[in-house]
Amino acid sequence: MLKNSGLQEHMENHANGWLVADSGFLLQPWLMTPIIQPMTVAEERQLQCDRITIHKNLFISYVFTGLSWLLYYLLVTLDGETQLENPVWCQMLHLVTEYFTVCNFQWMFCEGLFLHTVIIYAFNTGKAIVISCYVIGWFAPFVLTVIYAGIRGWMQSKTIDCWIHESSLKWIMHGPTILSIGLNVIFLANIIRLLVRKLKQIPEALKIR
Repeated sequence: MLKNSGLQEHMENHANGWLVADSGFLLQPWLMTPIIQPMTVAEERQLQCDRITIHKNLFISYVFTGLSWLLYYLLVTLDGETQLENPVWCQMLHLVTEYFTVCNFQWMFCEGLFLHTVIIYAFNTGKAIVISCYVIGWFAPFVLTVIYAGIRGWMQSKTIDCWIHESSLKWIMHGPTILSIGLNVIFLANIIRLLVRKLKQIPEALKIR
């Protein structure tokens, strides 16, 4: 269909731009095609860039957060007998659920942090920000979970019914989450400000030419 329409010849000989296609089209310099299964070293490297690494971790956190909440609802929330017995495994499941929830929000923050850093520093980035995101996305929530578990486990009144009841101690987990959301809003506002400023500079650059 692409060849019969004459669009391919036009893009190869005249156009200065790109087209977006699905995975059924071959790769072309002017055609952006999503890569499902990399076949060359260049395609493999493209899928191993820092941006894709952060995307992968974000979606992994989505999967684990969804699974942990699903298990918690099925095995604990909907089972009153389990809540009364209050076994150790249900308390651990509560902690795992809270951990992955915080991880999910922290990786959302990492998405905003990465985009903001790339734009601020003229599209140049390095491995340092990816390492920082690993710490923010996986390790920091673990530290918060350990602190939360230690304090709540020490207070016997807070350890009943598989920890299903709300507690002010959850601010240990949710406080950094709210902070990360606020910072992402700031990143978004600053990115929009920079893009608007760049767009305003385009007519001035054209006039100079």
